[in-house]
Amino acid sequence: MDHHAPIRKSTVGARPSPWIDDELGEAFSQRNMLKVLAAKSKSEIDEHNYRTLRNYAVKLNRREKKLFFNNAFIDCKNDSKKVWNTVKGLLGTSISSCPSSVEVDGRIITKPVDIANHFADFFTKKINLLSNNVNIHSSRQAIVQCIDDHIMSNKICSFSLQTVSVEEVLNLLKSLPDGKSTGYDLMDNLLLRCAAPQIAVPLRYIFNWSLEKGMFANVWKHAKLCPISKDCKEPATPANSRPISLLPTLSKILEGIVSRQIWEYMENNDLITANQHAYRKNHSTTTALVDMTDQWLNAMDNGKFVGVLFLDFSAAFDLVDHEIILTKLMHYGFKEVALNWVQSYLTDRKQSTYINGSFSSPHALNCGIPQGSCLGPLLYLIYTNDLSYALAETQATIFADDTTIYAAGQSVQQVQQALQGDLENIREWVCQNKLVLNTKKTKVML
Repeated sequence: MDHHAPIRKSTVGARPSPWIDDELGEAFSQRNMLKVLAAKSKSEIDEHNYRTLRNYAVKLNRREKKLFFNNAFIDCKNDSKKVWNTVKGLLGTSISSCPSSVEVDGRIITKPVDIANHFADFFTKKINLLSNNVNIHSSRQAIVQCIDDHIMSNKICSFSLQTVSVEEVLNLLKSLPDGKSTGYDLMDNLLLRCAAPQIAVPLRYIFNWSLEKGMFANVWKHAKLCPISKDCKEPATPANSRPISLLPTLSKILEGIVSRQIWEYMENNDLITANQHAYRKNHSTTTALVDMTDQWLNAMDNGKFVGVLFLDFSAAFDLVDHEIILTKLMHYGFKEVALNWVQSYLTDRKQSTYINGSFSSPHALNCGIPQGSCLGPLLYLIYTNDLSYALAETQATIFADDTTIYAAGQSVQQVQQALQGDLENIREWVCQNKLVLNTKKTKVML
């Protein structure tokens, strides 16, 4: 890519507002000319003409701007990303704001690479601190007990990875979307899509070699981490930023192939718990809310009290233990090559934080599943799939890492006892699976 399409820097001037057409542009030009003329002549007539045209230009600008955004909202009403980008354009807020300087140990650092290293150190230490504070008391038998007794009981099924055809790879390359940020390898979707007919065959060979040997390329394990400020009006700091992980596009294509095969296996064999509403066909946050509120209202109609506990896990995706997820996959019927592929996919990963055109030094990731990946969310669902079977007196509705348990009873005391009992069961499950329950964000509602 560097030989055929090297990256070059160019200076791009500010673009005019998209609603400025020829009529409005001409009005602005005439206004500016009259302003200069009035300032030179000091004539009341010239001043009057300037103010008249100025007011006309202001009204015309407001009208065209309103019309532009009305049409923009109509065009993107079914695309939430476009809607929010349009809102940000209307409000004049930027999507992200990288700091030009930060204070570290009483001194100000301004070099982008030093700032990137400071952010990278913070993100790594945060995960390591949580990981080191996990209350570990787990045994392999306890971890897989629910899977063997409930999910896989009376089921004979197994999963093996299947190779792909050139046509499938070609279609995936041609369907790559525009406007996506590049990963650490700086490989742009547009270039891959344009080169699809030429690279589909060698990519198919690489993908199938990976699937047959159970190995994932190390070059695709390097993530580009972009800190995004949680407050768009303030520059990002390590504490108030959300790290967005960007992976190589070719990595995500192979992940997507594997993810679809695993989904098909899990769904066809009814292995995903029914109360999980994330990432599944015909499931969403809406179905999760309808499921919960319907049960609550039915209980209240029958004169019962309803208690709800909203659980929050700290850095759930980042704390997934590799040994535990592989153990669970084995009990779900994954064959040796498939297990080796997942192990290779999860291990030896690293990430570099990217700020103002500079990368930090690479930081190794010893646990967790890749953020920003196609396969990561599915692996997390499998990792927590047995959580609801740890409950004895309550029911659960789950959306990814958001878990809500609830109980109904004839008295508040009965509801309280049910919630407290299963909260202890969840704490036990959390300890076994090396996760962390965020008690500060866990809320209760009666």
